[in-house]
Amino acid sequence: MVLSKVSTVVRKVASKVLDLEQTGLNEQYKMIKEASRNSKFELEVEELSQLIKLLREKHAVDSIVVAYNNGSLLISSNGSDLKEAITGTAMLSYIRSEIPKSESVFIKKSKGWYMLYPFSKKVYIVHAASNLHNVELKAIADDLESFLKKHSD
Repeated sequence: MVLSKVSTVVRKVASKVLDLEQTGLNEQYKMIKEASRNSKFELEVEELSQLIKLLREKHAVDSIVVAYNNGSLLISSNGSDLKEAITGTAMLSYIRSEIPKSESVFIKKSKGWYMLYPFSKKVYIVHAASNLHNVELKAIADDLESFLKKHSD
């Protein structure tokens, strides 16, 4: 009984001091959740260029560039980004020489994030306003790899 009263008092003081709102979903979260519920992305396309644009929309990123480890460009959501492919693969190569077991690289820029994700002898270079988790980067890579496997036969 005393413990529950103390807990209630501490909670009230903490909410005043920390200016905490009541728990629950805020309006922005509700809006994003509703938008994602209404957005279904059909990834069954015939062209790689269509897929990369759909992946860009699906994951709400600014651009996706996929390059081979040697720097040659496979596909870009912005058209031709050979310079981006070379820069990204060179940067990842350098970082891996210094930190061999690095799984992915996240670089905070003034206008967002620059992410490098190596997967299946390719480097996925993603620009976005906020950083993605490795799981999201892997989902992009998995979708593209399954498309390439399906269309290579």
